Amino acid sequence: AATAYARAAAPKEAAPLAKVARDDTVATVRAAAITGLGRSRAYEEMDTLLAAMNDDDIVVRRRAAESVVLLIGRRYRYDPNGSPAQRLKSIAVIRAFWTKAKGVAGEYYDTVRKRRRQAAKKD
Repeated sequence: AATAYARAAAPKEAAPLAKVARDDTVATVRAAAITGLGRSRAYEEMDTLLAAMNDDDIVVRRRAAESVVLLIGRRYRYDPNGSPAQRLKSIAVIRAFWTKAKGVAGEYYDTVRKRRRQAAKKD
């Protein structure tokens, strides 16, 4: 259900998916929600993705890292198998970058979405 919602929902409608990513008790469901947030380019939910990079479950951490790379377009020295202290250090570096870049990223993704809607109308 989380994956299907991510395919159908607009990125600005990602709040329910982010809630699942944060609160569901089943790791595979959280991982699917995290993947959906990344695929839908829900940059507004970066805090959820960054928090998931320190989840107790390794699959959730890996999916969160993949989603963050999709949104930021950069890889960082982040090891999902690293200690919690190592993970938190990497997350802090990513968060600092995102704080500076999120405005530009938002404009970019909004422009891409607008162009896709216009192209779909022409078809």
